[in-house]
Order: sequence, then structure tokens, then C-alpha cells
Amino acid sequence: TTHSTHFSLSDIREYEKLDGLRLQGMFKAERDCKKIKLGRLRWSPKLQEARDKVKYYRLSISRFKVRKVGARVLVRIQQRCNFNIPITLMEAHGLLSQALSEYATIKLQHSQLRATYLGDLAIACANNGNSSKASKLK
Repeated sequence: TTHSTHFSLSDIREYEKLDGLRLQGMFKAERDCKKIKLGRLRWSPKLQEARDKVKYYRLSISRFKVRKVGARVLVRIQQRCNFNIPITLMEAHGLLSQALSEYATIKLQHSQLRATYLGDLAIACANNGNSSKASKLK
């Protein structure tokens, strides 16, 4: 059995109104929501270390300002960065600006740092006797 669906004029108006609201919401979201841009920088340990430093100082400043920052998160990043001296709020501000300038410099060299990292990794794999992995990395 075949049936056809006929909408009344009021149903059509209601669906058109809902579709218009949906489109308005989509346009507003595209205009107002934060655009996430990932993948522009090639990863390397040195770049990650610079990111971690910036993150640590920002989170430390937030914690000094009594915002919700978990101690475990700070300790984990602190261990990754090999920091073991407590800092004050003023020191954190100074160190943050220094870390941001270092990060900006490292960002410019991201391709070279990645190539160096992959080369070192290939040499380490070759030294360990894993020549197939080393040839894939090169």
C-alpha cells in the first residue's frame, strides 16, 4: 500500500518557521563560536616542552587568583617541565612572558625541530637493531 503525506498549510508554515530558526542558530554558531585550528605546527619534544611551560605558568597564575585549578594537574606539568622550586605570583607573571617569547621563537622553527627529532629517533632505532623502523622513519 502506498500512501502520500499531505501537509496542511499550517503544518507547512510551522515547518518553515522551525527550519528558519534552525538556520539562524547555525549561522549564529558559525559567527560566534571559537574556531579551533589544530595541526598547523609539527610536533616535537622541544615544542611540547615550550607549550607545557606556558601552560604551567598560566595555570599557576590562575591558582594564585583562587580559580579552580587542580593540584594534580599542576604537579603533573611541573614534573614534565622539571620544575621543583615554588614561585610567587610576580615571578609567575615574569616567567610567563619569558616562556611566551621562547614559545614564539620555537614555533617559527617547528618544521626543523620535527625533522631533527625524527632523525634522532631513526638513529636511536638503528642503534637498537630495529633497522626496519629506522628506515620507515627516514
